[in-house]
Amino acid sequence: MIVRSIVVLNLATVIGEFYYYEALRHAGLEGAIIKWYIASSLILPIYVGLEIWWMGRAESKALLVDAALAIVWFLTWWGIFLYLVYVLSHRVWL
Repeated sequence: MIVRSIVVLNLATVIGEFYYYEALRHAGLEGAIIKWYIASSLILPIYVGLEIWWMGRAESKALLVDAALAIVWFLTWWGIFLYLVYVLSHRVWL
């Protein structure tokens, strides 16, 4: 349940940042939010891996959902991040 909540909130805030970026920039929260995204994208897959190892097949469907969401969050965040690094380093504008 924790993994699902974190992933859904992270994805919602990523989508919301496209619309409310100026409000976050003026509040000075963008640095903390980026650090949270990086930390959660690395910690969640490790946590789910440990959870799978610990619980085994006891709750296989729930673990598969957690694993899928953790992978989706990891790929989404690092895809956005690497795309922005590419765009900013090559001076290609959207």
